[in-house]
Order: sequence, then C-alpha cells, then structure tokens
Amino acid sequence: MKQAILLLAIPLLGPARLDPQAEARAVEPVRHATCLRYYSLEGDVKPDLLRRAVAGLSTIEAEAKIAMGPIGVSSKPKFRFVALELPIGTKPKEVDKALRQASPKSIELAWTAFQGKDRELPSILGYNGPECVVGMDNDMRWFALENGLARFFYVRGKLDEAELRGRFKTLYKPFDADELGELVHERIEWKLAEPLDPAAGKAAEKALLKVPGVAKAKVDAAARTLTADIAHDGLQAAAPPVASGEKVSAAGVPAGGFLADDALDALGAAKVNVSGAAGK
Repeated sequence: MKQAILLLAIPLLGPARLDPQAEARAVEPVRHATCLRYYSLEGDVKPDLLRRAVAGLSTIEAEAKIAMGPIGVSSKPKFRFVALELPIGTKPKEVDKALRQASPKSIELAWTAFQGKDRELPSILGYNGPECVVGMDNDMRWFALENGLARFFYVRGKLDEAELRGRFKTLYKPFDADELGELVHERIEWKLAEPLDPAAGKAAEKALLKVPGVAKAKVDAAARTLTADIAHDGLQAAAPPVASGEKVSAAGVPAGGFLADDALDALGAAKVNVSGAAGK
C-alpha cells in the first residue's frame, strides 16, 4: 500500500464541526432538491466520462454533480469511491446506468458515523489511516476522519456500528488509538397538523421505524407531536450540507445528515401531515 491515489477530487462543501458533548442536532421538516449518495466504482474509471454521465442525471429542478472523487487507496486497488449530489428521486437503475458509462461496475454504499476527539490516526508500517481502515474488511470502501468525525462507507447490509467498532478496535488497539467516540445522533421534534387520528399516528410510528437510521419514533396524538431518534448507522442517502464557506481537503467527504424527506414520505404514506418544527 502506498499513498492514496487521487484521480479527481471535487470537494463540494466543508465538513460539519460536531461537538461530541453536544446534544443531538435537530432535523428540520423540510424537503430537499438534492441529496448525497455514495458509490464504489470497480475497474478502470474514466473521470471525464464520469463527469458527463453524472451531469446527465440533472433535472430541470436540480443539478447532478460529483461532490468528491473518484479517489482510492492501494489497499483496494480495484475500487474508487465517489460522493454524488443527485436530484431527489433519482432511481438507482438510472444512476447505475449512468455510472456504467465510466466504470464497469458500481455499488451504492451505506455509511456510519462516530464523533470523537479531534485527532489523526497513526500510520501502521508506513500505511496511513484510510489505507489501513479500508483494508480492514472486504466490504469497506472508504473512510474519512475530520475534526474527530469518523465516517465509514461500506457495502450495504454487511457492516454496522458493532462490527465497525470491533474491527477498528482490533486494528488500532495495539497503538492506543481504537476509541471512535459516540455514534452520531440527530433528533426529530415536529409539530403535526390537525386533525390527527390516533390510528394514523400509530401507523406513522411503524412507517418511520422502517426508515434507515430511525431508532425510535413516538407520535403523541393528543399533543400532535412527533419525536424520533436518528442514529447515523447504516444510512444511505444524506441531506446535502449547508454552505459554510470552509475549505475542505482533497481527502474530505462532504458532510451530510439524515435526509428528512424519507421521514416526510413515511408520514405522508400514513396520512399524517407536518405543520412545522416543535417550538416554532
């Protein structure tokens, strides 16, 4: 393994600076024009073709673009990681077809995030952090550590918080660098519109618990409120970050939080409407 190979890096926005001691961030009940989605490309990748193929996924309402990549490490020489900002509702088959114009095979990735102290991982036998972490499991495709925010990108359904902690501990325990910190959380505190049928509220709870990342959900029909706990574990699409003006390194992955659109869709399917954020 040698230095990470950067073919093309187009950083979009700066990473979020999360305080590990702070309360979970609130998710606003707003829909987005675009979202972030993450992919692993296998085989030879043609950057120019990739840019054109991704741009072809644009709609009248929203532009599709490369947020970062393609980038790879020598521990997985056949794979390249890309983060794409795509219009909401872009179908997986459409993305796969577009990416095949630039790479023989693509896989959409899931991600898990931990917030710990700001640090750098020690090199192991001359290999840097991303090289070591991406190489620790066959299903790992990318790893980013910025401002203490550690994010793992991997083949969906293969890894989770417990597996990642265990494998990371095995890798870095001998170097006293195995503490990842807390799993990142966000919260939903939304006011619901009236009338609100209690049965619809229960249906909404069940629908929300099927949304990736929703760990707990509670609808109070009498108070017309929804509260939910969001864990950044096994998420797929992510809300695009808010522009901060902060520069990000070529190795940085654009920060993204829970995509509220998924929760709003679940509520809509249960015929429950949102009137706004609680307390506003």
